[in-house]
Amino acid sequence: MNFINQIFSAALQLGLFASVPFLWYVIRHRKCSGFFRWIGLRRPPVFDRSLLGFGAFTIAAFLAVSTGILYSLKGVDTAASRFAGMGMAGLPSALVYAFISTALSEEILFRGFLLKRLSG
Repeated sequence: MNFINQIFSAALQLGLFASVPFLWYVIRHRKCSGFFRWIGLRRPPVFDRSLLGFGAFTIAAFLAVSTGILYSLKGVDTAASRFAGMGMAGLPSALVYAFISTALSEEILFRGFLLKRLSG
């Protein structure tokens, strides 16, 4: 799957995952606050530079562990299998898949919408 197809797929999935929370927001909570604030996407109130180092360390550790796990799963069909054999050319598509198709879509739907509705 090339990069343009991956971006289109990610945008479509993000739109689908955000449509239910957005419709609920428009119907029930439009006057309370903005959509992004209501869903929980906002800048943290305090920015601490020491968090940058911790974040960089965490990302490096996560990438190292993930690389080891993917290497041990060689031959097993995983979600990352679609990027196998692409080398560095597959990196942009894999990042779009990881951050937009998976992480952002799920955070908006599950944490930003369902968790708020189920917790009270």
